[in-house]
Amino acid sequence: MNSHVFLSFPAISWKFADLFFSCARSFFPEPPDGVPENEIREKYGLPYVLSANLGRTALKTGLKALPFPGNTEILIPDIVCPTVIYTILKAGYRPVLCDVERDLHVSVRTTAEICDKKNIRIILVPHLYGLNAPIDEIQNWCRDSGIFLIDDAAQAVGLKHKQQYLGTFGDMGLLSFGPYKNIGISRGGFLLLKDQQLYLRAKKQKLKSESKISVFRRIASCLVKLRYGRSLFLTLQEMKKRKNSNTNEKKIAARTSETYLLPREEDYALSDVEARLIHLTLRRQMPFFQNGQNQPAVL
Repeated sequence: MNSHVFLSFPAISWKFADLFFSCARSFFPEPPDGVPENEIREKYGLPYVLSANLGRTALKTGLKALPFPGNTEILIPDIVCPTVIYTILKAGYRPVLCDVERDLHVSVRTTAEICDKKNIRIILVPHLYGLNAPIDEIQNWCRDSGIFLIDDAAQAVGLKHKQQYLGTFGDMGLLSFGPYKNIGISRGGFLLLKDQQLYLRAKKQKLKSESKISVFRRIASCLVKLRYGRSLFLTLQEMKKRKNSNTNEKKIAARTSETYLLPREEDYALSDVEARLIHLTLRRQMPFFQNGQNQPAVL
């Protein structure tokens, strides 16, 4: 049986002092380039870290830096965040779904047969809901099989498996700091790399800068959502969709299926404000990272 652990430290609540300090410092002429990257590089012990506004943006940046041809197939579990599928398609790759074990994660058993039949070159392994996949076994198998492994720890920031942080297994790792992640800010995605050439190719992809007004509006919205709950906002969004469904029917019908399926999220760089918030939050969580307070999960 695979062992699982979960994060036992308390939920993150960033302080208004952090927000005020981060907003004020964002107007300084010299923002702290690389501050959260340096923090993650130090904690995770990896040489190369790139930031983006979202985990999906970081994943897209990493995929576009890979030396594989277009339409290369990527194996992913059939239980996965839909944004992973969207991002794979937007990056020009083809997702291939495989079964999961009873713990909702893939294993060597569920992936090996498909990889042999379809000549899979890349596997993306997410760790869902703060639980870990058997990533060490998958890593060893991928290394022996010559398969590129992406260790997606977007839902498991700070979680360790056998004394090693999730996101550091394999050839590429991912972290995310969305408002409903286990360490939640308002945004923030990080690409973790070990190969210098891959890092340099990923770094060449310049991301747009988001306006400060948009950043402040989003952070304010995030604070309200965290206070009153996401379900209220999802209900309001659904009501708005139904109201506009008739007027937008012709526009929707005119779209291609691919355009309709993929979200229209811009690929932005991580804003200065949110970079500072992540930096301050990670520093506050330093004791938990150092002590590794993870305990067996009850499944």
